[in-house]
Amino acid sequence: MVTKNICCTKSQFFKSWNIFGCVLGAVIITILLTAAIMSAQSRKPQNLPVKGILKVGAEEIQLEYAETLEQKKLGLSYRKTLPTNRGMLFINEAPTLVSLWTYGMNQSIDILFLDSSNKIVKVVNDAAPCRIKKLCTIYSETASKVLEIPANLNFSAFSVGEKLSIYNIQSH
Repeated sequence: MVTKNICCTKSQFFKSWNIFGCVLGAVIITILLTAAIMSAQSRKPQNLPVKGILKVGAEEIQLEYAETLEQKKLGLSYRKTLPTNRGMLFINEAPTLVSLWTYGMNQSIDILFLDSSNKIVKVVNDAAPCRIKKLCTIYSETASKVLEIPANLNFSAFSVGEKLSIYNIQSH
């Protein structure tokens, strides 16, 4: 009786592992590339339409309104620059504990926490950009609205208790 070797030869075994290794490598590379592309896409800045104006003396700052959760999560992050006449207003339906950080920001901002009548309840001056998530400062306060504007504007010296003049503009 002749017995056949059920196992493969060494060369067949290594050839099989070679093919398996190539397939596994291709799968891993595909997963890593997909993750990198998704990460890069999530780092695109958002540019929302201007819906309001903040008047500070003779100066005006155009305000984009962050109203949805996704808009609030991204905020002003990943913008290369922020013009001195531009800011973002985060709007909550009711007073809420709001926590913000400057991860992904490219310049310092002033953060103003507001009540429903636009009175300032907390001021954070010159919040610097943060590059390492674990080291970012978290700025928190209960507020109906939060305003982010470029830091150190020549005409801005905001203080707690001050009521801001924010005007909605009509969308066309």
